[in-house]
Amino acid sequence: MKLVEQYIYAVTRHLPVEQREDIADELRSMILDTLEEKGSKSKKNIEAVLLSLGDPDTLARKYVGSKQYVIGPTLYPTYVRILKYALATGLPIAFIVHLIVATGQHPSAFIDIVFDAIGMAIAVGIQVVFWVSSTFFVLERTGVDAKDITNSSKIWHPSMLPKLPVKRQIPISEVITDIVSYGFLIVLPFIAQPVIGAYTDGGVIPFFNQEIWTVTTPIVVLIGTLGIIKALIKLFQHNWSRTLAIGNLLFAVLVSTLLVLAYTKLQIINPDFITFVQTYSEGKSLSEISNWASWSFGITLLVIIGMYLFEAIKHTILTFKPYSV
Repeated sequence: MKLVEQYIYAVTRHLPVEQREDIADELRSMILDTLEEKGSKSKKNIEAVLLSLGDPDTLARKYVGSKQYVIGPTLYPTYVRILKYALATGLPIAFIVHLIVATGQHPSAFIDIVFDAIGMAIAVGIQVVFWVSSTFFVLERTGVDAKDITNSSKIWHPSMLPKLPVKRQIPISEVITDIVSYGFLIVLPFIAQPVIGAYTDGGVIPFFNQEIWTVTTPIVVLIGTLGIIKALIKLFQHNWSRTLAIGNLLFAVLVSTLLVLAYTKLQIINPDFITFVQTYSEGKSLSEISNWASWSFGITLLVIIGMYLFEAIKHTILTFKPYSV
């Protein structure tokens, strides 16, 4: 009976909310009565009944009646799909590009640049929604069918029914957090010196040793870019699959390994920053301050790596569990 529910879902998913339940009950009753007359609820009989009802998009149009909508049930799935891809791709790109370009031009005004980048992303989003909606409004009024857009000439068959909706396992908030985090990683080498450190009358004493960026900047930018791509894959895929979970775990192991290597092989903390802190520490030697800073940074890094790997391992284990959701 799964095919029946898939068919009902395909018909009702884009109908007005107040009509969906009544129409779903009507369709279900009609299909079950027809199957009872046939004397069997076999897959063959179910497919025959659904074929007699026809393409669910066409049936949905009959329920809706006259065009009292901006974008109707036939074009709406295609409209939503294109709009999602355009927004999910355009907004992060607009944000990150503006952040990188503006930071390179005015590195000292990072906070203002972030707000400007958010404004730029919102402006791009408004433009995307307007132009995609306008295009589909015209297509709707000119009678274009979704199959014309997708160049589909296939005869409808129950095997073409959409899958029943499954609750999203990857929250949108997680994807947004990933995009913001990896976006920050991309710009970190460019803002570390003028922004992150101790502010004095003579300027900023950077926390990070600036020599490390000559070696690590390409790697950091590459990791940030791959991280954003991974976040977009999670956005489009909705749920954890074994392939995605394994890829996520391997990426987490790679990033964690690089972080450990950077901490153990490179002098990350700026010696001038240690000296600055020592001047404000009563009776503490430079070596004591250096050890304290190194241990504090190391423990913080270890906690971050531990949480990062734990989440990746957890998702991988869950995807390999029988009947995991």
